Amino acid sequence: MLVDDNIAKLKISAQRRDWLYCESEIVLFLNGLLWLMVLIEENFEAAYGNRWEHLKSMCRTHLSNKSLMQTIPPHRLSEQAQGVVETALQVIQTGRALYPELAIEQYQEDQLVNEVEDLHEMPPNDAVECLDLALDAVSRELSHLSGYLGALVVGSFAMECKRDAYSDLDICCICNEIPDDTERNRFLEGLDVEPSFRMGAFEHIGMRDADVHLIFVRKSDQDAALQQIEMGRQNVFLDWQIDGYAVSPHYWITGRILADPSGLMHKFRVTADKYPGALKDRIVTEWRGVWEEYSALFSHSDSTGDSLTRYTALHRCNEALFRTAFAMHEVHCNVVEPKWMPIEMAHMDTANKEKLLKTLGPLIYEGNLNDRFEISNDIWGRLVKDMDTSRSE
Repeated sequence: MLVDDNIAKLKISAQRRDWLYCESEIVLFLNGLLWLMVLIEENFEAAYGNRWEHLKSMCRTHLSNKSLMQTIPPHRLSEQAQGVVETALQVIQTGRALYPELAIEQYQEDQLVNEVEDLHEMPPNDAVECLDLALDAVSRELSHLSGYLGALVVGSFAMECKRDAYSDLDICCICNEIPDDTERNRFLEGLDVEPSFRMGAFEHIGMRDADVHLIFVRKSDQDAALQQIEMGRQNVFLDWQIDGYAVSPHYWITGRILADPSGLMHKFRVTADKYPGALKDRIVTEWRGVWEEYSALFSHSDSTGDSLTRYTALHRCNEALFRTAFAMHEVHCNVVEPKWMPIEMAHMDTANKEKLLKTLGPLIYEGNLNDRFEISNDIWGRLVKDMDTSRSE
């Protein structure tokens, strides 16, 4: 869906200065908007050529081009996020006008309306103590489950550098087998909360002072996932199987162990911290290909003045820079999306931080598209030299 929860929370990411992730959501929205307008106008030729000019032309009939123009650099990241949120709200209103039978979740529109209000500064973080209490309560009740082996909190609340007023609780519970509904209902009763949303091994719990996302992970699934990593096969946070989740190395390293009665959690973390050569080679090769494809696309679209294609290509090049540099220095990162990467880099242990900042430090996230690409291209050139040198040694 074009207007999703990530768009409604885009300004939060901008406030966090999580620029690479914010940029990915903006690019995704703008390209989705282009295809939506192509379908509404039934003008499939508009998907080619100067896509930015085509998008502006098609949107004039249905949306305000003022907010749309704000979504592209050199506007500041906070201004871009504001433009996307305002445009997304217009998309919902236009959708209702053109297609009355279209089902649009009211909560999504409400979220967007709230985000349209100016929120340039991060609000004070007054909820840390409440979240800590909620975390203790969940951890305590999890320990009563049969087959319980330990628990890990991941996401923004797990790291001091990422914890803020918008943090929720993302918890992974390792167990021999996924608890059945009867046992999970008793667990919820112990927390004194209403029945939550449940899908397979996932549980969404709305506590009074915290929003909790709980995932049950079988020990056997976690073992299998880490074995795949050793063979160079990169797993994601979850396998997209309803009942087969596994925690990725990135979350084992950046997460915080809540309880480890058997010592298993520590063993998983030690295993996850390793960076197999096969995985390194695979990631570097994959993202080198991404850079080559999208740097060529940026250069080609530069001659046409197509800002949408250039912005899309620049983002993919920047993600390739980050992922290649992380892999070159054998540092695990978020596999699913480029979330938190610049922030985590700035708060790593001294050795990794110095290596990555030396590689990526000159990179900028605001300003003219051509200037930004020129800096990224220079960084990539040095990175390629390092790659070729390490392979020849």
